[in-house]
Amino acid sequence: MKKWIFVFSALIFVISFHAYAIPQVINFQGRLTSSDATPITTPTSVTFRLYDALTEGLLIATYSPGSITPDNNGAFSALLNFDSSCFNSTDPRYLEIQVGTQTLSPRQQIVAVPYAYRAITAESLSGGIPTGPTGPTGPTGPTGAAGATGPTGPTGGTGGVGPAGATGPVGSTGPTGGTGGVGPAGATGPVGSTGPTGGIGGVGPAGPTGPTGPTGATGPAGPAGDITGSSPNWLKAATLEVAGSFKASSMSFASPVTRYYSINPAIFTPKQRLSYDDNAYFMKDYDTGYLKNENNEGQVYLASISLPHGAKITGATMYSQHFVVSQQIYFNLYNVNFTGTSTEIFTLGKTGVSNGYQSESVSGLNHTVNNQNYSYMLYLYLGGYPKFCGAVITYTIDSPLP
Repeated sequence: MKKWIFVFSALIFVISFHAYAIPQVINFQGRLTSSDATPITTPTSVTFRLYDALTEGLLIATYSPGSITPDNNGAFSALLNFDSSCFNSTDPRYLEIQVGTQTLSPRQQIVAVPYAYRAITAESLSGGIPTGPTGPTGPTGPTGAAGATGPTGPTGGTGGVGPAGATGPVGSTGPTGGTGGVGPAGATGPVGSTGPTGGIGGVGPAGPTGPTGPTGATGPAGPAGDITGSSPNWLKAATLEVAGSFKASSMSFASPVTRYYSINPAIFTPKQRLSYDDNAYFMKDYDTGYLKNENNEGQVYLASISLPHGAKITGATMYSQHFVVSQQIYFNLYNVNFTGTSTEIFTLGKTGVSNGYQSESVSGLNHTVNNQNYSYMLYLYLGGYPKFCGAVITYTIDSPLP
């Protein structure tokens, strides 16, 4: 927003201007600045209006010099050409100023100067103005305010080159430079003399075993034995020799045997990326053996596994690595029947509480694997950048299902 500042002087005429050639204009001076006191130097439109009252009142005359151009300090002057009839009355006159579209307030009262007072006296005389003796010279009036600074003159031409100065003293020695690079390798020296013969080395490893000789003739068959005893440990107590192939239709163990099924990260395939982008960004690092997302978005992975028919799943352990606290990872096992219905066997969830490798386990499970009616699917969710390093499913087996 612009701030308008005006300083003005005026000369008002209230006579008929018939005695002497008195100038019929009012000299108006002002200064334009912005709100931060910076001078306004661009052309600006100004309109002057003459009223008979400080507010409202009768509009007597309007004068617009058009556009005024302030100097470098924002100062300007304008000659207001109001008709002398505007000042025939003894009533005061007020000047209203409009700068651009902004009307300034309050109006400024126009007062007479001595020249105008003398003109009023002269108008009341008849028969002309008598000439009297010249009066003494009055005292010199006070010096007026300094005018605005004129524009800067053009830069003078460049002077000639002066004589060269005396040579200065020699400066101090600079710091030693860095060590240079290693030079090229020298030529290879001559071959040295042959050293003494070494001692006899140790015995080398044994060579491979030779091929097996031909099978000997089959001996006579022995008497038939009884293998139908009632003890559940009959298989462990008996010694069975078989010539040819042997197939057992059913088998049982004296006690359940614990087995472990390891899950490698490389078996998983991305199912769904939880974002608006259908492209799956994930990474299987076969050198370090882990699975992680390439960016910080949730990702679902699926894998199919095959456990022994009749095995009982008793527990599971998941291994992961977290880089940021609160990163989440979920590991689930489902059995899915052939109509599409699934049942959760276990779930392992881990939210990182610190950086580094972590594990999560579940135990006490008692699910019997039934490969005849179900398939088994692993579900893995990575939220952010945690690594899935692998998992182990623990199961026991004592008798396969029929």
